[in-house]
Amino acid sequence: MLPAYIRFMLEVRGLTVSYRRGSKVLNRVDLTVGEGEKVAVVGPNGSGKSTLIRAALGLAPIVEGSVRVFGSDVKVVRGETRVSTNLPEVYRLLNCPAAELMEVFAGLRGVDTSDYLSLVEYFGLQEILDKRVYEMSSGQAKMFGNIMALGSKPKLLLLDEPFENVDQSRRIKLANTLAGFGEEVVMVTHEFDLLRKFQDWKLYFMIEGTLYGAFSVKDLDELYISRGERPGSILTVKTSFGTLTITRGEGDVALKNATSINKLIEEVA
Repeated sequence: MLPAYIRFMLEVRGLTVSYRRGSKVLNRVDLTVGEGEKVAVVGPNGSGKSTLIRAALGLAPIVEGSVRVFGSDVKVVRGETRVSTNLPEVYRLLNCPAAELMEVFAGLRGVDTSDYLSLVEYFGLQEILDKRVYEMSSGQAKMFGNIMALGSKPKLLLLDEPFENVDQSRRIKLANTLAGFGEEVVMVTHEFDLLRKFQDWKLYFMIEGTLYGAFSVKDLDELYISRGERPGSILTVKTSFGTLTITRGEGDVALKNATSINKLIEEVA
C-alpha cells in the first residue's frame, strides 16, 4: 500500500511534448493510473504513444504540464526502482551481452538474476543470453526488453508496443503473463488482436497526440468507428484526415474485427 497522500501511481496533467519548436507530439494529455489499475493506450504509428511512455520516464522534453510518478515529478526524481519499461534505449546503456546486463540490472533493482532467467526460459530465448542488444533480431530485442521490464518486479510497468515483431506463440505467452501481472500497467500498442486478454483494463485511444477515453477493453465488441459525424456518438475525433466518430452498436467498421488500429483508420479515413 502507498501512503494515503499519494493518489496515483502515474499522474499526467496537461502534458504537452515537443521535439521541435511549433511541432507538438503530445497535446495537453491527461492520464491517471491509480492503485490496481491497468491501462491500454491504442493508436496508429506516429500518434505519440511511445512519447507518452518516454515522458513518464522523464525522457521526453515536456513543454507544458506535468508528469508525476508515485507523487514525484519526473523532472527531478532519480533512482526510482519501482518503475520499469521495455524501452530499448534503457538497455543499450551498457555494451555487454544480455546475461551480463541481467546481472547489472538485478543488482540495481534488488532482484535476483534468476527472475530474468526464468522468463528467458519460459519464452524459449536462451539464444539471446550471449548477444548484445544490437546483435539481436527485432523480435528478440523486443522480447529482451519485455523480459527486463517484467523481471524487475516493478510496481508500475510501462510498455511500449510489447507485441511488435514478436512471433505468435510468444505473443500469446506474453499476453497471458501480462493479464496475470499483479501490479499497475500502462501499455501502448497499435494492435487489437490480443486486447481481449485484458478485459478489465481501461482503454484509451491516442490520435495525433491527443488522448481520448476512458473506455474499457470489454467495450470493444460493441464499438464501431465511422467517417464523419453520427448522431448518438460517444466520441468524435477531429483529425488532419477528417472527422472520425465512435459509436456503440452500429457504424462503418466494427472494432472487434480489426487487427490493428493502423488498418482500421486506413479503412475509414
